[in-house]
Amino acid sequence: MSYILAFITNPLFLAGAFSWLAAQLVKMIIQLAKGASLDRLLTGGGMPSSHTATVFGLMIETACRYGTGGFEFPMAVFFSIMVIYDALNVRRVTGEQSKAINRLVSERAAGGDPFWKGLPKYPELLGHTLPEVLAGAVVGTIVAILVNVIVR
Repeated sequence: MSYILAFITNPLFLAGAFSWLAAQLVKMIIQLAKGASLDRLLTGGGMPSSHTATVFGLMIETACRYGTGGFEFPMAVFFSIMVIYDALNVRRVTGEQSKAINRLVSERAAGGDPFWKGLPKYPELLGHTLPEVLAGAVVGTIVAILVNVIVR
């Protein structure tokens, strides 16, 4: 039981978890203000990037706790780079491909071909734009600083 308590009170865990939660709450407020349903929160993409907020929270808290000279901070930096690259490139491009496939299926289904009518609609908002990633970085940084101040 002490292992679990040590884990859930670990400042690195708290910074990452609360950064993700803060980004999701901001995303929920923005989506509700736009009139979107809460179902939208269960998909990827959107403002701010919770992936980026999470890894930035972890990276900033790592720097605060261990400094930048050991092995911990470079590991957090490269982990963050991989996650952010994925959000900006791989997942965003996949979303663009989904848009093209959905448009093709819709056009073909409207033409009366029964094969195309049964195909599912793919999620289109998967990745992030640069402003969404930057906003996630800001959220993660702020939360990590707050965790660092509170859990000293």
